[in-house]
Amino acid sequence: AQKNHKPDTILAAQTGSPLLLGLGNGENYITSDSRGFPPEITNIIRVHNGEYVVLRSMGFEIKTFDEVPVVKEIEELKDQVFVADKEGFPDFIIKEIMEQPQALRDCLRGRLNMLKNDQVQLGGLGDVLNGVRIIDRVCNASRIIVVASGSSYSAALLGKYLIESLARIHVEVVYASEFKTAKRPLGDYPKPPVLVAISNSGETGDVVAAVK
Repeated sequence: AQKNHKPDTILAAQTGSPLLLGLGNGENYITSDSRGFPPEITNIIRVHNGEYVVLRSMGFEIKTFDEVPVVKEIEELKDQVFVADKEGFPDFIIKEIMEQPQALRDCLRGRLNMLKNDQVQLGGLGDVLNGVRIIDRVCNASRIIVVASGSSYSAALLGKYLIESLARIHVEVVYASEFKTAKRPLGDYPKPPVLVAISNSGETGDVVAAVK
């Protein structure tokens, strides 16, 4: 948020999603992911939950929500990979469209076993939780509830079509903002449902709140 009477001041609060402060020469940055910093930013401060930053071009303050000043340790940003660049494309939308084939290959890499008739192998589904494999819980679920927001919601609708067509399991897609506030009867008899949360960044506030 920017103060109208102080146009050189920005307030940023950490209420669940990551919050990073990047320290530059005569400039400071706020982001939730270090990849959003420009290359010249090498020193960062991690703002923790329940803290907020008063950010100015020539300085900053960090306090708790109870107005207690906080002294933070400055960390050096190492081995940074910068992806916030258009790489010769006219805009980021065109760049991301052109990257889709490679993104799909990266997504499938290591998850298709070519030696076993293209068998799909998804990490984590073979893990055991309370004595039962997660994949067995999914296959035996009464239904699958998918919570998402924005473009992830659109992806969830496609996933609903594919899962219902191939696995014959009912799928319900719900906006995360509605799921987190509605008192929905999930039901666990005779078989409990499975909740799947989708987020591009893994930090979408409504999705995180819905899972909690």
